[in-house]
Amino acid sequence: MFQFQSRQVFAIVCFAGLVSFGTMSLGQSEEKPSVKQIMKDAFKGDLLRKVGTGQASDQEKAKLLSYAKIMGEASPPKGDADSWATKTKAFIEAAQAAVDGKEDAPALLKKSTNCKACHGPHKP
Repeated sequence: MFQFQSRQVFAIVCFAGLVSFGTMSLGQSEEKPSVKQIMKDAFKGDLLRKVGTGQASDQEKAKLLSYAKIMGEASPPKGDADSWATKTKAFIEAAQAAVDGKEDAPALLKKSTNCKACHGPHKP
């Protein structure tokens, strides 16, 4: 049988603790914003306007795309899930076009982010 000295036991316990802590830290990620938070930041804030007018940085464009994808993963607050999926898919594609620098991105964003078109069927 193996007999451990106190230093060896201490080293093993410390190593196991560090591995456990590191694994826990990797598993924790930032909480995704809610649809309400996205509306406040992207639509009521400046983000969508900046991306739609070509004044946004690459980081801001990526943030809008991230928001669009989060919305696509969310369930609609009310209304038909298929309608929600169609509308968020168009938003994701428009945000991706902006990230990719496509010329038609502003028009796609304007069309896919029509407030009344989504709020009518989906806003509680």
